[in-house]
Amino acid sequence: MGLTAGLTSVMLISLWVLDELSIDQFHENKEQLYRVRRHTSGPDNILETHESNSVLLPDVLKKELPEEST
Repeated sequence: MGLTAGLTSVMLISLWVLDELSIDQFHENKEQLYRVRRHTSGPDNILETHESNSVLLPDVLKKELPEEST
């Protein structure tokens, strides 16, 4: 029973890792992809990280980094 549980855990973790490594691999310029995250201070000054950003961010990035917006 323990061996089955261990092997199942290893297999599920391996599948999860392979899925994480395959993210964005289909893009032609995959080396130039970036993830933008927002850090804010939450209650008790605990740092929180968010995947969502302002809707104004794309316009600001195009202005600030014109050479990258192709």
